[in-house]
Amino acid sequence: MNYIGSKNKLSSFVISTIKETVGCLDDKVFAELFAGTGIISRALKDQVKKSLLMI
Repeated sequence: MNYIGSKNKLSSFVISTIKETVGCLDDKVFAELFAGTGIISRALKDQVKKSLLMI
């Protein structure tokens, strides 16, 4: 479900920026604050140790 404020169109940019900043994600826990649809958490779910939604 898309809505104004959804990060769906920005997800590839956000994920690449996270990877550039943090490096390897294999041993990291990712928490998406104010997740809404949780698009970023869902995209990173298989790439991180644990993915959390905080809404």
